Amino acid sequence: MKIDTSTLMRFINNDLPAKKMEEIKLLIEKNDLIKLRLEEIKNLKKTFKESIKRIENTKIPSHLEKQISTPKNQFNKEKIKKKTFRDYYRIAAGIIIIFTFGLIITFLPNKTYLSQNPISKIKKNNHIHIFYNQKTLDEFLSKNNNCSDPEEFTDENNKKVFAVTCKKN
Repeated sequence: MKIDTSTLMRFINNDLPAKKMEEIKLLIEKNDLIKLRLEEIKNLKKTFKESIKRIENTKIPSHLEKQISTPKNQFNKEKIKKKTFRDYYRIAAGIIIIFTFGLIITFLPNKTYLSQNPISKIKKNNHIHIFYNQKTLDEFLSKNNNCSDPEEFTDENNKKVFAVTCKKN
């Protein structure tokens, strides 16, 4: 079994399954090269941590800090500019959403036609008969006496339509 540096680092951090950890422990005890590599990684990790602590504790001289840093007022102005610019995006997005919602409502099929349709006002307990020409309507009315007067309206294609309601027997 080959052991690479990443496996050894995971071994040090206890980031391996228990079975794999045991196998690597046995290999480290048997092989001096692997043991040496493990010690190198541990030393590198230790020196890395120490160097980070040294960097954190190091202070920048005040004259260099003044040269590097920006004045607080300037930073706040830049921050305010960025914030207002972000707000413009939000306002623009809101306007676009309202505009598209209005367009969607405008271009949807006309559903008010159905609510204005006289057939929708007819009682549910009556039969509704629809005729597209006057001749068939007259023939139907001559045979049936229990029907209402025909109502004339236009459909979606602007054709005349006659609706008659007849009582159920």
